[in-house]
Amino acid sequence: MANLAEIKARARKAVHTAFSVSADHRAYGSDTPTAIMVRWHNKLVLQGNGTSDGYASTIEGIDRLVFNLDELAEKGIDLERGDTVTMGPLYQNVVLVLEEMEPATGPVEQKWWVARK
Repeated sequence: MANLAEIKARARKAVHTAFSVSADHRAYGSDTPTAIMVRWHNKLVLQGNGTSDGYASTIEGIDRLVFNLDELAEKGIDLERGDTVTMGPLYQNVVLVLEEMEPATGPVEQKWWVARK
């Protein structure tokens, strides 16, 4: 019988396989792309108190990329701040810049906060 960590790893691999899209990774300062599969999580966050007592409400975009650790190791990719990822035509070839890696929360994935270039 599988333990919780094994179940979590299999589930994360299945989600990544099902929802990732092809993109091109470029190490900072390099012009050589490496094809990679990523999941782009983006959403808008409404900030403010929601009442009319003088505080402004703002909308801030949150963008992050999720990578598969096995694929990174297989392709010899060591992600670093400043690397770029160009999403495919499905996302209008938008270029995202890696800014900050999230702390690891379990097996299989590496997550980065990104900014649109």
